[in-house]
Amino acid sequence: APSTFSFSPPIGMTRPRKKRTKMTPYVANHSSWVRANSSGIVANIKNLGDHVEAGDVLAKISSPLGLLLGKVKAKSTGIIIGKQNIPLVQEGDAMFHVAFFSEQEEEIVSDIQSMSDNLLVSNDDTARPGGGELSEEA
Repeated sequence: APSTFSFSPPIGMTRPRKKRTKMTPYVANHSSWVRANSSGIVANIKNLGDHVEAGDVLAKISSPLGLLLGKVKAKSTGIIIGKQNIPLVQEGDAMFHVAFFSEQEEEIVSDIQSMSDNLLVSNDDTARPGGGELSEEA
């Protein structure tokens, strides 16, 4: 006997999925880690996906009393593809992973930004099923 399948129509209990935009892959020619030049408390200035030029300050390292102990600077132009998030560092710790590309880096930065925006919108849509604001009457 042939098997038959019955599919019921959607009843509106879930949101339709948004189509993902196709992203162009980029291949880094080289990458390297920028390391802490002193030990202390980190104040990050740059974040993931940021375009950096050689000499840009990526983070500041301070003592517990607030004295500036050092600045972590980019060694060359690239895009930050990784970073440590721990607020304390020891001298020599890897802090920022910077990739170097042959393509126009501004184009790559804009693609990373649009991908990040798409992900944030998707996460906001799924955060609260009702999509409404949280009330303080809980």
